[in-house]
Amino acid sequence: MIRLRLEFILVLMTTMVLGLDGFSGDWVRTAQVVIDGSGSDEGMSLLKDEDGGRLKSPRTWLEYCQEKHNGQEGAYTVLRCDFGPTEYSQLIADDSIPCKVWGWDFHLNRLRESVLSLSKNDNIAQKNLTGKVLDCAHTSSEKLLRVFLKDFHDVQYCSERNFTLMITLLWTPIQSSTNMTSLIVEGYACEVSITRNPDPIDLVLALDSPESKRSLPRRYDTNPQSKLSGWCNRRKPLEYYFQIQPSIKEIILCMHNSGPENSQCIKLLEGLTSNLFVVEKSGTLRTAHEEVLHGYARTLFLEAAQSYRRSISFESPSLLDLKIGRIEEIFITSSIRIGVPVKKVFVLENETLHEVWSKESEHFPRFSSLMQQAYYLAT
Repeated sequence: MIRLRLEFILVLMTTMVLGLDGFSGDWVRTAQVVIDGSGSDEGMSLLKDEDGGRLKSPRTWLEYCQEKHNGQEGAYTVLRCDFGPTEYSQLIADDSIPCKVWGWDFHLNRLRESVLSLSKNDNIAQKNLTGKVLDCAHTSSEKLLRVFLKDFHDVQYCSERNFTLMITLLWTPIQSSTNMTSLIVEGYACEVSITRNPDPIDLVLALDSPESKRSLPRRYDTNPQSKLSGWCNRRKPLEYYFQIQPSIKEIILCMHNSGPENSQCIKLLEGLTSNLFVVEKSGTLRTAHEEVLHGYARTLFLEAAQSYRRSISFESPSLLDLKIGRIEEIFITSSIRIGVPVKKVFVLENETLHEVWSKESEHFPRFSSLMQQAYYLAT
């Protein structure tokens, strides 16, 4: 049985989110599909919800969804859709909608893999989360995406400029009274302000004293390659401790490589909502592999480096690499902004930021060439 509910909610978007230029416009939509094991479809009903308080950001919406599902976290993904006169339809049957959806198959595959890993962790019988339910969730997600894109095109689109939508899809497994696992498929869509040539940003490393290190939230030892909505709540202490000034746009998760007393044996893994890359002065591109989420933009940049026959290393960058001057460029990647160069890296000591690396030049030639190729590969 499939029950599809679309909640059309219009609120003014003014909230900034980490790593984005910000929300723009006043177009916001949410949608929900409930799927049980039978796979039948009861049809679609449209509802209007007057309570827009939970919609001030995708993050707030994810937290709201977990709360309304009695604390059950779900698997989610965030994807980018571009509207503009030079874009073209990759998914929509109506080719008159000038829209490009970035990495649709990638995002659907990650949702499937993440929700299966979640079902194992939560002792939800994986055999009950059947292939039929997962296939139906895939189809329902595509329906939601089509509804979002068509509604934006009909209500908001203007051919005189480009638009970017940020679409969040959430699959939440729910154990039913019949011991069958249902999936609730939900979506959140909003317009965001994005530039193809973003300004460089500052990062801070999430380090703490050895005595308190274990109190910091971390991902590397709990399904790091699964994208789970519970991380939105678990990472709040990191944001509270480390995002102490506006110039800090991302916080980098770290792991002590050996004994915690050796501060130079520290791996730099990933951002709270991004992947981290460094380029050595030798030209080698490095990024963590085993302990991180494999994001869509990360995949694009690795493909771009391979197309240029660049040397790639999956050895995690380290704090020592920064201190001894081995690193020439640093950048982060995410599904919405694709890539953003980094100008400074800080550590926080005694509530004071100390610079450990900075880009001497204002130019980022290696990043810029990879960014251009990533855009090309996504077309």
